[in-house]
Amino acid sequence: MEFVFRIEQYGNLDENKEMKLSEIIKRAGLKKVLPEEKPVLPTGRKVAVEEIVKTEKEEILVSETEKLPAEQVYGEAITCIKKILDSFEKSEVVIDFMQVHHVVNNLLRKVLTGNEQIIILTNKSTPDNYLYGHSVNVSILTIKLGHALNWTEDKLLPLGIAALLHDSGMTRVLPLASRPAKLNPTELEEIKRHPLYGKEILEKLDNEIEHDIKELITTVAYQEHERVNGRGYPRGLKNRELHEFAKVIGLVDAYEGLTHPRPYRERMLPHDGLRYLIETSEEEFEATVFKVFIEQLSLYPLGSFVRLNTEEVCEVVKSNHKFPTRPAVKVIIGPRGERMAGEKIINLTEAPILYIREPVDETKLKISDKQLALKLKVNRWWISGRG
Repeated sequence: MEFVFRIEQYGNLDENKEMKLSEIIKRAGLKKVLPEEKPVLPTGRKVAVEEIVKTEKEEILVSETEKLPAEQVYGEAITCIKKILDSFEKSEVVIDFMQVHHVVNNLLRKVLTGNEQIIILTNKSTPDNYLYGHSVNVSILTIKLGHALNWTEDKLLPLGIAALLHDSGMTRVLPLASRPAKLNPTELEEIKRHPLYGKEILEKLDNEIEHDIKELITTVAYQEHERVNGRGYPRGLKNRELHEFAKVIGLVDAYEGLTHPRPYRERMLPHDGLRYLIETSEEEFEATVFKVFIEQLSLYPLGSFVRLNTEEVCEVVKSNHKFPTRPAVKVIIGPRGERMAGEKIINLTEAPILYIREPVDETKLKISDKQLALKLKVNRWWISGRG
């Protein structure tokens, strides 16, 4: 079984739509070396290529990346992880690391610029294989959490990459994980071996990737189900024994899994998923990380649906960290179950007589407009080819 990180140079490096190879090498830890000749400053001191200030052209490229539609960025990430996980499943593994870097960097740019549409898209699931959507969603939400923890961009990029690849080992147990029935104890134990399988897969990556980067993604895949109180698996590690990336990714992985459907169960509403974690698992996660995560998602996460005291059903389109019970919402369904004409946005902080009565599952509402009901159900899924 051959595992490689493939670096492909598409045309002139100056035409690369993401960033120059020197920056990729710097951030990703690739072993490919640049020419020995280094630029000389007026003082005569030689400096590494990575120390040179970015050119105006590079700044323009970053700006163009930030302008890409969120759906396009999300779709490219789905396509990327699908290719990787499909190859893992077939034991014919080739990872195009330039592409991995490209899609995660685009996700990072969206999060750092406050693009809320990319967060709303994390409510999506992929119908053909839940792992595709799960991997991308965890990467996005992990970057958001890391950013809220004040981690630097140089740290957020490898964090997002590790998150994208965190469930690689599930490819070896997909027949069990995809079964629409309750598993017996033996089968559950096999599922719980997926962190070990992920470690085995990622350890076989060849020397095109630096040892520390390879060790990072391998460690995270192996530890993401460990918990700070020692009640995780496969080794029952505790607090300081865990990599900080594993602590963050493990929390996001748990939340994303609860709030998205699986073949053997329905999803929890985002509001209920957060409440469940608070009630049952708070001690399993580092306190600071857990607190910041709850604050970032808010009580009513972006993209979730709620019912107001007016009986209107709305989608949460902007959270409010200062007043978590009063986000901005878009009215989707009127008080009599009718489709709303036009766009009606309500900022609940500016509407004191209105309040959220309850979270709702938009796919189970009794709606007189059958076309709208179908649209709401379909909208939960990411259909291949979009973006």
